[in-house]
Amino acid sequence: MIFGTQISVKLSGAASGGTHAIMELVTPARSGPPMHLHEREDQTFYVLEGQYRFELDGKRIPAGPGSAVYVPRGTAHAFRNNGNAPGRMLVIVQPAGLEDLFEELAEAGEGEREPTMSVVIPILRKYRTALLGLPLEA
Repeated sequence: MIFGTQISVKLSGAASGGTHAIMELVTPARSGPPMHLHEREDQTFYVLEGQYRFELDGKRIPAGPGSAVYVPRGTAHAFRNNGNAPGRMLVIVQPAGLEDLFEELAEAGEGEREPTMSVVIPILRKYRTALLGLPLEA
């Protein structure tokens, strides 16, 4: 679990020759990750369940089931599940590698607890990811 979101790898970079990875994200109601950016990966989010709001470089995008949102590398972004139930998305990452970041962050946590920011920040830097702000508000 990373920033409250459960992440499971459906296709790893090892299986795709490093070209891409596919992950499923389950986001609790009324939550999402802080504003951040990835320097090397493009991401495409496909909403399966839930009512999400994305913010990309200041632009707000509503996204319900069947919606796709493209986030080019270097774009400040965050999302929030505004619904009252958990939401689910698939995220396709190109090139692969971001799944390794999530795995390392999950391993850095203590059991079911998330790691502290003093542990998170160096891992994010290693994968050329930067935290830029707080999670989105309702």
